[in-house]
Formats: sequence, structure tokens, C-alpha cells
Amino acid sequence: IKITTMLAKLGKVLAHV
Repeated sequence: IKITTMLAKLGKVLAHV
């Protein structure tokens, strides 16, 4: 797993909320 992917996923989740 890449850290960038994790950050991107977290950012998307945060943006969604």
C-alpha cells in the first residue's frame, strides 16, 4: 500500500463529510 493512496483516500473521505 502506498502512503499517497492512503492520503488520497483519507482526503476524499474528509472532503465527503
